Amino acid sequence: MHIDLPSLGTLQQVSDSAGFGTGGTSAPTLVAESGDNSCFDVSQSWSPKFWFFLKTPGVVQCSTTQIWTPSFVGVIPGGLSFPISEESGISIIANTPIEEIGFSWLPRIREGTQLVIVGGDNRGLGTGGQVPYTIGHSDNSSCVTAGSPGITPGAVAGAVKST
Repeated sequence: MHIDLPSLGTLQQVSDSAGFGTGGTSAPTLVAESGDNSCFDVSQSWSPKFWFFLKTPGVVQCSTTQIWTPSFVGVIPGGLSFPISEESGISIIANTPIEEIGFSWLPRIREGTQLVIVGGDNRGLGTGGQVPYTIGHSDNSSCVTAGSPGITPGAVAGAVKST
């Protein structure tokens, strides 16, 4: 398989032939070193095309957080992947030094779950980079249901059984 990624980084599969997040999410896979650097020049520095921000320092179960950027997805390693959006759409977030385009998001995810937030825009998913989080504790668990995204029980998508 041809992968245009730096070695020793991680890769997670979140899509299948039916679309984004429909086949589950693989466990993180380490990208191996290769003698072929024609697809990725390691001598060139890389950074996201833009940076995304959360108003809060972390993501907490059933506690609203504010996000600034065009689009996001949530990736739970070994679990589900899903679009992150405000139920009623994009809105202006007021009471900030500069009013920004963004939205409030209520994470309906059980505390302790590993989550990677990936930012994107019209240039593609990931152009805003990715940030790993562990969902923080809250005494409020009213938004978490049996259907909330989390780790898939059993073998994860793309798992390889070793013998």
